[in-house]
Amino acid sequence: MPDLKEARSLVADKNIQALEMLYDDIPDTLSQLIRTALVAPDGKDFIVADFSAIEARVLSWLAEEEWRQAVFKENGDIYCETASRMFKVPVVKHGVNGDLRQKGKQAELACGYGGSVGAMKAMGALDFGMKEEELKPLVDSWREAN
Repeated sequence: MPDLKEARSLVADKNIQALEMLYDDIPDTLSQLIRTALVAPDGKDFIVADFSAIEARVLSWLAEEEWRQAVFKENGDIYCETASRMFKVPVVKHGVNGDLRQKGKQAELACGYGGSVGAMKAMGALDFGMKEEELKPLVDSWREAN
């Protein structure tokens, strides 16, 4: 953020009116400020890692869902496998029925911890071109497959 100090000051002062005037997306601004609050001590570095499909991995373990755990053990694509089970067709990333992978991924991330249509929307399903009327059937299909 080019105006990091100013943004921090406005938040510290609880100046909501100024934040709303200066920033289009307040949640995004706050998120950026949280990230910048983590500063490594002098002479030290932070190491950042991104665990592939960590939400789905933890969910598979918590739910003791063996088919899901097998997908990870075999280095498979959980979103493709989820979509395959939801739509009862093979789904291959960038291949056969690959367009269904995004729907599988959206359902996986939104529904895995009990979410439904609202979670699908919050995670951008409509921005990815899904239609409002298909969200509930996607939720139902995910739940049936899991």
